[in-house]
Amino acid sequence: MKFIKRHLQITLIASLLGSNYLPEQISLVHTQYRIKARTNNFVAQAQENDSIGLDFVPRDLTAKDDAPGDRTTKPDYGEEKCSPVEKPLTALVPGFKNDSLRALTSQENPIFWFYVPYNASGLSVEFQLVDYQDEEVYREQFSLTGTPGIIRISLPPTVGLLQLNQDYFWSLTVICNSQQENIYVTGKYQRVIPNFDDISSLTGTPEERLIIYAKDGLWHESLTTILTEIMPLDPQKGKAILTEFLKDPDIDLEELAEEKLTECCS
Repeated sequence: MKFIKRHLQITLIASLLGSNYLPEQISLVHTQYRIKARTNNFVAQAQENDSIGLDFVPRDLTAKDDAPGDRTTKPDYGEEKCSPVEKPLTALVPGFKNDSLRALTSQENPIFWFYVPYNASGLSVEFQLVDYQDEEVYREQFSLTGTPGIIRISLPPTVGLLQLNQDYFWSLTVICNSQQENIYVTGKYQRVIPNFDDISSLTGTPEERLIIYAKDGLWHESLTTILTEIMPLDPQKGKAILTEFLKDPDIDLEELAEEKLTECCS
């Protein structure tokens, strides 16, 4: 039945376009039609209600990650080296409890997001990225401003084009004092090819693009769209969407949805 329905849709599209279009062009139009149809209910809900039931669908590369990192700081390596806090230093990545799982992106220079619970006074953080051969790709220190809150770390264009389908390992370290009593979180990400046919067709609203990213398991695109596009335009809707997103069982970070965004760090 699904095959018959798809065949009828393609036939209708072909008749509307005429004979000047190649079969692969007709197939692309059909794909774009399906993407648009799939987002209609999402957009309608977003307009009517701030809660939209966003569903993040991790790919197997994320869901079956057998070597997780540390998504939060653990008591056994000194959570109180900086100062006592209610919520730990946390990487905003897929995972469960303390474990961070492989995040996926199609972007060449993605943005990383972290919750830093410490008062910014005098503290700095160091972000490091190494490749699958343990070669350092990027390292930079930033002075904290505006924390406690959520910070962003952007990879600059000078990092260059990262290879597809290879793991890159990151760490964020809070430099607590001169005795090197630091705390950190760790994880990895991989640059992949998106599963939708034509990325240039993603010219709709941020909500339309968000649902496509989330259903394709693209973590960095999903979270960054919420925090940098939806929330600045409509904070109430953005906060509701962020809450729905972070409470997904494959993310389990709902408690951070109320934390403020800071201007730190890049």
